[in-house]
Amino acid sequence: MFEGRCRIKASAPAFQTVNTPFNPQVYTMDVVILAAGRGTRLLPLTATRPKPMVPLLNKPLMDYGMARLQKINANRIIILVDYLGHHIVSRYKDWDGYEVLFTEKNEPLGTAGAVGVVAEDMHDTFLVLSGDVLADLDLQALLQFHQEMGAEATMALSRVDDPSQYGIAILDDDGRVTRFLEKPPRAKAFSNLVNAGIYVFEPGAFEELPPDRPFDVARHLYPQMLESSRRLYGFPFEGYWNDVGRPGNYLLATEDCLRGRYRTDATPAISAAQEGGYLMTGRDCTIGRDVTIRNFAILGDEVEIRAGATLNSSVLFPHTVVGEKCNIQESIVGERCVLEQGVVVRAGSVVGDACYIKAGSVLGYNTRLWPGSRLGEGTLVNPD
Repeated sequence: MFEGRCRIKASAPAFQTVNTPFNPQVYTMDVVILAAGRGTRLLPLTATRPKPMVPLLNKPLMDYGMARLQKINANRIIILVDYLGHHIVSRYKDWDGYEVLFTEKNEPLGTAGAVGVVAEDMHDTFLVLSGDVLADLDLQALLQFHQEMGAEATMALSRVDDPSQYGIAILDDDGRVTRFLEKPPRAKAFSNLVNAGIYVFEPGAFEELPPDRPFDVARHLYPQMLESSRRLYGFPFEGYWNDVGRPGNYLLATEDCLRGRYRTDATPAISAAQEGGYLMTGRDCTIGRDVTIRNFAILGDEVEIRAGATLNSSVLFPHTVVGEKCNIQESIVGERCVLEQGVVVRAGSVVGDACYIKAGSVLGYNTRLWPGSRLGEGTLVNPD
């Protein structure tokens, strides 16, 4: 069916098909998942993994969106990959009995261009999800609204306090989009309803894409549809939404999951009563004497926390060692890092994978440390 769509080799099929059971009486709708981006706002974490594979409560972020597909009658799951895409293929090629397909080399096409290639081989309504978004959205209600309105495209919309980082929309009384603008300056934002990165499309929505340049859903396709008076609708929802776009959003999402603001099947391995904090560990972790947890700490597999350390609202990825009397505040530390005795990591910092920080060093507020960095004893980065 998909012959001639490949952008890797002319002789290869566009999709890599996984041999998983397919029951047409149960699964009826195709789902496209956008997972090709570079996640630059989460650097240096995304220097070594695609953003959908960043762990949240010790599971890849994309797992949460994939799990929600159980709420609808999904047929095929088509995942659009590019940057470090082999991580995503390895994780999801045998996902939960679904037929899972992949396309590669999508980033240069833009989101609309990449989805448009897939849409050429579709004949009915399909759902598009962002692989790096957490959303407590009733997908069935979204699909029903789209069908009842006779829409060509419907975007889910969430309300936020600062809409300047998102596309914003105004709707008429029927939910039809009358105005849309991508990432306006905060002072010029005319709405706090923002594009949540979850869409329903008819295949015909992609019939007029230009063949010779990247084309994005929010920046290009939606303005084009409005200019042509095509049937573009918005579906506001009040449930949880977080695009996990920045380290601060990531830590907030972590706390929201722990405190039940976003519902997951994850339960903290240890719930510590220290100042109301949570401690969640992966496998084979080691925690020394007199370790203090404030608010929360998430430890990946085989993390070691030595005596007297303090962790406050922080996440440590697998195979990392935190030395005696270290103090990590509202920060993220990547895989296979070593922090020797007395290291201080101040709020807003992100330490990339495989860093070695020697005793007594201090990372100042909002420091980004690139993977593989080595800091000598007593180093001060961005000192106060």
